[in-house]
Amino acid sequence: MDKYVSPPDSIYLVGFMGSGKSTIGPLLAQRLGYRFVDLDSVIEQETGESIKEIFARHGESYFRRLETDTLRKLLHSSKLVIALGGGTFVKEENRVLLKRTGTSVWLKVSLEEAERRCRQEKQRPLARDKSQFEKLYKDRQAIYQSADIHIETDGKEPNCVCELILQKFRIVC
Repeated sequence: MDKYVSPPDSIYLVGFMGSGKSTIGPLLAQRLGYRFVDLDSVIEQETGESIKEIFARHGESYFRRLETDTLRKLLHSSKLVIALGGGTFVKEENRVLLKRTGTSVWLKVSLEEAERRCRQEKQRPLARDKSQFEKLYKDRQAIYQSADIHIETDGKEPNCVCELILQKFRIVC
């Protein structure tokens, strides 16, 4: 019989836009008794600007620095489930920080499913151009593979995905 394995101090949800990080995160946090944090929402609250506005006014490199700075502040807390932006995990500095402080969970989504989920959303600055979207998706897959845990999300309800993550920690709620 498998023994109980306690969950890590923090869990970082990694994946491409539309993978379900902001949907799965609150469910997982509730099940674990952790606090849920959406990194993009924290950035928007702290700056008073939407992610789309930050990209338009300051550029992507500024946003990525802001993202790392915000992530560093959050890592002083424990018992968190953090939904990372789709590009957060791409930066090596962020991956090193996350590895030291918790467990990363890659919510794997197919390109087709990601496109379907993002099609109606206008606030995603990197999802506007279909060919750019596809290139970004393909470029990030190899990086996402370095996450600690991989969970397929296509065709699965959010509660099922949450349960699959909990099973990886051998947690029965």
